[in-house]
Amino acid sequence: MAVEKSKVKKLTIEGLISQAKSYDANINGASLRAAYNFSKKIHSGQKRATGGAYLKHPLEVAFYLAGLKLDQDTLVAALLHDTLEDGDVKFEDLVKEFGEQAAWMVYGVTKLRGIKYYGEGREIENLRKMFLIMAKDIRVVLLRLADRYCNLKTIGVFSPEKRKRIARQTIEVYAPLAERLGMGELKGLLEDEAFKWLDQKEYNRVSKLVGREYKTRKDYISKVGEYFREMLDGVDVQVLSIDGRRKHLYSLYKKLQKNDNDINKIYDIVAFRIIVPRVKDCYHALGVIHQNCKPLVGRIKDYISVPKANGYQSLHTTVFCLEGKLLEVQIKTQKMHEQAEWGVATHWMYKEDFKKESFEKLDWVKKLQSWQEDLTSTAGFGEALKEDIFGDRIFIFTPKGDVVDLPEGATSVDFAFEIHSNVGLRCSGAKINEKISNLDTVLKNGDVVEIITRKNAKPSRDWLLFAKTTKAKNHIRNFLKEINKGQQLTDGRKILEAELKKFGISISGSRKYNLNNIAKKLKYQNLDALLVAIGEGHVLPSQIVKKVLVEAEPPKIRIKTPLIRRIIPGRAQILIAGEAGIKFQEAGCCKPNVGDPIVGFVTRGKGVKIHKVGCKNIGDSSRQVYAVWGRREKAIAQSVEVFGKNRRGLIGDIGHVCARLGANIAGLTSSRDAQDNSLVKFSVEIQNPKVLYDVFRALEKIKGVSLVKKG
Repeated sequence: MAVEKSKVKKLTIEGLISQAKSYDANINGASLRAAYNFSKKIHSGQKRATGGAYLKHPLEVAFYLAGLKLDQDTLVAALLHDTLEDGDVKFEDLVKEFGEQAAWMVYGVTKLRGIKYYGEGREIENLRKMFLIMAKDIRVVLLRLADRYCNLKTIGVFSPEKRKRIARQTIEVYAPLAERLGMGELKGLLEDEAFKWLDQKEYNRVSKLVGREYKTRKDYISKVGEYFREMLDGVDVQVLSIDGRRKHLYSLYKKLQKNDNDINKIYDIVAFRIIVPRVKDCYHALGVIHQNCKPLVGRIKDYISVPKANGYQSLHTTVFCLEGKLLEVQIKTQKMHEQAEWGVATHWMYKEDFKKESFEKLDWVKKLQSWQEDLTSTAGFGEALKEDIFGDRIFIFTPKGDVVDLPEGATSVDFAFEIHSNVGLRCSGAKINEKISNLDTVLKNGDVVEIITRKNAKPSRDWLLFAKTTKAKNHIRNFLKEINKGQQLTDGRKILEAELKKFGISISGSRKYNLNNIAKKLKYQNLDALLVAIGEGHVLPSQIVKKVLVEAEPPKIRIKTPLIRRIIPGRAQILIAGEAGIKFQEAGCCKPNVGDPIVGFVTRGKGVKIHKVGCKNIGDSSRQVYAVWGRREKAIAQSVEVFGKNRRGLIGDIGHVCARLGANIAGLTSSRDAQDNSLVKFSVEIQNPKVLYDVFRALEKIKGVSLVKKG
């Protein structure tokens, strides 16, 4: 909470009134008592899923918001926030009894409860409504976030499935929303509570790891605090406070995942926070610390001059401190600290009129409102929301020093369209940190980017493969719509053929039937309509390949005889239609792998050969017999070839990618040509054909890799 636990009053209505009056003497205790008694009457006899009295929950929510020093109307709404949903109460009744503002907040938070989790493919239309509600009064979402946090403490009584659903929704929607509102402390609390139920094994592992590390560093932390204070006192830098802040568990878990689970690579398990009175004291303190502790190059960040999109300000540095140990240090003023912890709620702490910087005027909300109407599908809205609004952010600079806020993973194309749509449409190249770079180069935080434009330049369909932002994708797609439909069909076919070829599959022949099925599943009339959509950029070829690998079936062939079970030596079990004793073997031309759609072809004197569906060597359809892979007793084996520029660590990177995706490597060999290019051949074992696609895409992203294909 925003206040120390020792100052929190007893969980009663009188305790709430006392706490509220401690920061605002004008709080009307009678109004809070009236709201409490009204809620008590509505919830009379109701119990929570835990068995406790229901009235305890609205009190907890109100106490949390009092810790943020919110106004009287918000506290009244907190006490009433379940009355519209659980009781026979009308909106007009609340307006009459408690005023329009409090009644509106109760109504708004009731509507927000209808939000569905978009990650599971459910309806997310209410997410659109959510932003309309929040834009009208930001206090509604503060109330909803407090409600969610208090509810998380009681979900242990639910089924494992429900707990995980609530936890996942919290991590993917509510915690990122708290972060975008600048409420860093609440974001951490929400994530940690949800993490506990999302993956209890990992939660316990990280919790023990942090506890052990913190215990071993306790004395060291105390010494460093004294060291910094003496250092700054010696040069007359006034220090309001110095403390070692432990990293939240879920945040640490994500960092461990990025650092091979090596805790020694993480320097901010405990980050030192130094609070000083003024901005100039921040820079003075930074200089003094750097004079005494060598800074780590590349780890100095000035978020005071360039604040984060959510308003966060601070100086960050990582230094070699006592005993040569690396530590992260954050330096900020008291107001910056409160802004970092409580975000938009600080408007009430400082008695500022919240309308001066209403939620509606926040840049990221403007961005969302500008494109949400263009997305016709709720799934598209959800994915865009997750990437553009709730994803990790980076700051990119123009040559003139202006800052552009982009999602992590953005490229120069995204940057160009963020500057202006015409810049994106005429983009022909880019300079990153004064060096000519490819348009698909992923930008890093702090890069300086200059876009090169030409009058006759135009967007390429390939840009959709690496564009990250919704704004860029929409502009590219709108441009591609103007291209001749016939050309789109031709281009779409070429694009899909090229992608399928990597997996030994062709659009022609018997395969066409299955692609028509996939087209219909994606709500397209036929294969041609799907190919046009690919040509227009509405559908990525990767979406089709993944479905083909997992869902495609062999041709519909009438089975006149029972299915015979056989095993190809060293391969896997196969079921075919035929007479007992019939011989069969895999075809050498297309070399079907386990999981590939297959068909049998009766040969003269050699029994049945098993081909991939669509193989050009399959002859007369009257000689085809039904064949399908049997139940897999073992993992699927697949030969893979990776071609790229030879460099140290290439094979290690390949191994890391496969291990991360659960694919075991066997029989790896490597060769090098005269141009110093490497060809790495190996076999991967996977449990699901879908994983193979993920492995291919991840391998293609490895530095220096130019081609990945089946062996």
